[in-house]
Amino acid sequence: MNLEKSLRSALFKNNKKINDVAIGLNVTYQHASRWCNGGNITINNLKKLADFFDMKLSEFIALGEPEV
Repeated sequence: MNLEKSLRSALFKNNKKINDVAIGLNVTYQHASRWCNGGNITINNLKKLADFFDMKLSEFIALGEPEV
């Protein structure tokens, strides 16, 4: 499971920037940026990210799975 890839894919597909995520989740830009670069994402923040992108948690996580 590659959560950084999930986040980057969701950003790309929704034409959003890291700053949009930071504002939407009420975290600093640096905090959101760390998530894109391999920082730990808590389950609570994963749920918030999925909600931010209007996705189910499983759909958000699947964005980071390798394609077969």
